[in-house]
Amino acid sequence: MTLTMEDQDYLGEIEILQDYLDKLRTILKPGCSREVLKAAISSMASINDVLKVMSAPLNAELPLYHFN
Repeated sequence: MTLTMEDQDYLGEIEILQDYLDKLRTILKPGCSREVLKAAISSMASINDVLKVMSAPLNAELPLYHFN
């Protein structure tokens, strides 16, 4: 089985994402500063919101605003 160039690019991008997640696991351990923790939570919430909208079916109803 051979992978197309597009498949190889996709797998390479998955590896990049995994590398970023590993770096986050290293930074976000018990004992990290509250500022770092708050920045991570805020950033992850934003990423989650964007990806939720991007991955939703076109006919899905999604809220325009996210309130905690």
